[in-house]
Amino acid sequence: MFPNITYWNCGSGLIGKWQIIKDHILTNKCDAFFLAEADIKSGQQLQVFDIQGYNFAQANTIIKGKCRLACWFRPDLFKRRLDLEQQNNDLITLEFKNCIITGIYRPFKCFTGETLRSNFDRLMSNLQTIASTCQKVLFIGDLNVNWSHGAANP
Repeated sequence: MFPNITYWNCGSGLIGKWQIIKDHILTNKCDAFFLAEADIKSGQQLQVFDIQGYNFAQANTIIKGKCRLACWFRPDLFKRRLDLEQQNNDLITLEFKNCIITGIYRPFKCFTGETLRSNFDRLMSNLQTIASTCQKVLFIGDLNVNWSHGAANP
């Protein structure tokens, strides 16, 4: 049986929406809950986001100032695959039995020295690496593709 997974884009941070998020996770018995636009800042006290029975994860981009993607997951079902997440991508990758589940949030804002195209290409390269690790891969999320900049053109 496939796990109960939810992906929400909460818009402009999770702090004011924390009780709704927590209630949803517990009421719906989510196995994994991905939250985009979490806006968790570097140095923020993360233990306030603890939910008993769940591991809390944030994207590696928190090292660069803040992350836009967070996740709560059941540790008895999932193992986080940090080795598949490049530091500049808002990704959280979980392993479930013989498949990989990756939550994605791609903001329009680029890191210094990047173009929208190079930002998108970097993310696509990371997703190709993830896809090559397993026969069953599920990507869920928000790519924010801007067609006018040619980000998805070959």
